[in-house]
Amino acid sequence: MGDFTGECRNGAYSTVDPEECESQSQTWRTGALAESDASRGSPASPNLLSPQADQAPWQVAHSQDATEDVGITSPGPSRADARNRRASARRSALLTVAVPSAVVMAITGAAAVSISVDDQGEKATQAAPDTAPAIAPTAANGKLDAQLAGVTRGADDFADRASRTQQRIDLKQRQLQEQRRKAAEAAHRKAEAARKEALRPKFALPVAQRGVGELFGAAGSMWSSRHTGLDFPVPMNTPVMAVTDGTVEAKWNPFYGNMVIVTAPDGTETWYCHLASAEVRAGHVKAGEVIAYAGSSGNSSGPHLHLEVHPGGGDAIDPLAWLRSHGLDPT
Repeated sequence: MGDFTGECRNGAYSTVDPEECESQSQTWRTGALAESDASRGSPASPNLLSPQADQAPWQVAHSQDATEDVGITSPGPSRADARNRRASARRSALLTVAVPSAVVMAITGAAAVSISVDDQGEKATQAAPDTAPAIAPTAANGKLDAQLAGVTRGADDFADRASRTQQRIDLKQRQLQEQRRKAAEAAHRKAEAARKEALRPKFALPVAQRGVGELFGAAGSMWSSRHTGLDFPVPMNTPVMAVTDGTVEAKWNPFYGNMVIVTAPDGTETWYCHLASAEVRAGHVKAGEVIAYAGSSGNSSGPHLHLEVHPGGGDAIDPLAWLRSHGLDPT
């Protein structure tokens, strides 16, 4: 025991193997308890609240060794008193080591229990949100799906109505375009007709063959007084054309035979007489259109066309002079 105490006094806790030190401390505590039991009833029992209880084990051992040294070198109490003091000191050292160790173990156990409880509570707290409202996400997803489905239906309905509206707009646009196209074509045709009408001659010779026969005002046995027209000697069924635009009237006359009368817009009448037949018997014609065929009907000596001009439906005038006045010369 003297060597161990000396080592503790020299700072053995920092230089000696902890297991060896603990073994020696255990031996020291066992010997101290045995001596305490042998000397039970001694008036030298130490107080648990003595100043030694607040000292570290190496301090207590140092004090004991110092006491032993004093007992050896100086006169004082007997050997029995020295043993009692050593026993009291050993009990104090035992309590000094054991009580704080027990307190530290108790505090450590309580902290472990507290940490365990806190960990369990934290795990329970963390697990609670994962398990308690497990139905909430499903319900929320279902509601969201319903809302999305409603939005999708609304979007589809809007797209369908927009498509139908666009189709009606496109149809109306095509109709308008077709109307504009037709109007443009009609206007083009009208303009072309007007252009052609402007270019079209408003007067034409009655036959294509050039040359004339009996002139206006000639005298002879064939006429009661004088010749009232202009003769065009042409073969039978030669096409006869209207000299002016106008309205057609076909009829029979004992002297003129088959005849056609064309009344121009200004009221001038042109008579086509001694015809074989009429191509147009009524209606409107333009200058240069075929209206009949030459012949020898009525008071006639052979096939020819007898042409008379009656301005305003009045008396006959010279057809040759009238034709020349409109830029036509049959001779």
